[in-house]
Amino acid sequence: MTLLIVAVLLALVAIFGLVGSFVTNDEDLKVGGKGLFAVCGILAIIALGFSSYNRVDEGHVGIPVTFGQAGASVEPGAHWLAPWTSVVEMDTRLQETTFSGDTVIRARAVGGGEVLIDTTVQWKLDPSAAPDVYRQVGDMDTLRARVVNPAIRECVRNAPFELNLTPEEAATSGRVAIAEFSYDCISEDVSTNGVQLRSNLEGEGDGVKIRNVDPGEAVRAAIEAKTVAEQQLQQRAVDLEAAEVQAQIDAVNASAINDAERIIACGSEEIANPDYDSEGNGDEPRTLIVPSDECGEQFSPEYLQWLWITTFGAPENGDQIIVCETGTCDGLILNASPQAATEGG
Repeated sequence: MTLLIVAVLLALVAIFGLVGSFVTNDEDLKVGGKGLFAVCGILAIIALGFSSYNRVDEGHVGIPVTFGQAGASVEPGAHWLAPWTSVVEMDTRLQETTFSGDTVIRARAVGGGEVLIDTTVQWKLDPSAAPDVYRQVGDMDTLRARVVNPAIRECVRNAPFELNLTPEEAATSGRVAIAEFSYDCISEDVSTNGVQLRSNLEGEGDGVKIRNVDPGEAVRAAIEAKTVAEQQLQQRAVDLEAAEVQAQIDAVNASAINDAERIIACGSEEIANPDYDSEGNGDEPRTLIVPSDECGEQFSPEYLQWLWITTFGAPENGDQIIVCETGTCDGLILNASPQAATEGG
């Protein structure tokens, strides 16, 4: 509009110079008047051209406004409109509104407790709705202040109570439900004003993010204590499972040792392996070596004597040798170490 006023003033000066060149008898004034007309006329045309030029940035739509009346939107790019028409740009890119710190949302939970909800909402203006939004609401700053922000605050503040969540539930398991409730509520409130949340937009994810829910120091301490207790219970379950596995391993080892001792004491026999796969699809052997059926549960005196000697005659037992007079090994224990030798040998 300023350039239009300048263009009009220059045009008036040009006309004044032209008229003056005709009414004066002074040749110098005639030449000066015609020169003034030419210069001011050219400048007036240039100013008028620039006053008609409008440029809309990428990611925006332009709303032509003529004497306060909004027209149909124009796409990004250069546009020549009437000099008395201005263009208001409306941002159609993805917007992000965050409530945290001093602007954090205080919500009431079940039981009278209060939780502080830190949230971010992503939204954008529908380009096709921009002219109506400008007529009914105003520019982008007005849209954000009067429509988007109040809807976010109201919906997030009511979510915990409407979902019947306690402060502890709101801070833990209920966060997803709060986000979903808030999304539906905000979408319903702002859709009539041409606003879309991010999840309305193909491939762009969810538009309401609950980044943190603070239930207060007392509830937070209780949640931490509960978490520690649950972790301890899980560790105990792991320890118990490991103990059960070790017990099974010990039982298998004991059984194997028992079979080995019985084989040494009583002999063995070879039998067919019932788990053997004749088609060769398994790793099991064809036959097994098992204790003889005649062994029973008692070890022979010879085996017991051998077991005593191998146990107590080991180097860590001082090179002791067991001399058994009877099958019960009630004999003498001789120390065969060098320190036990006498001068006479």
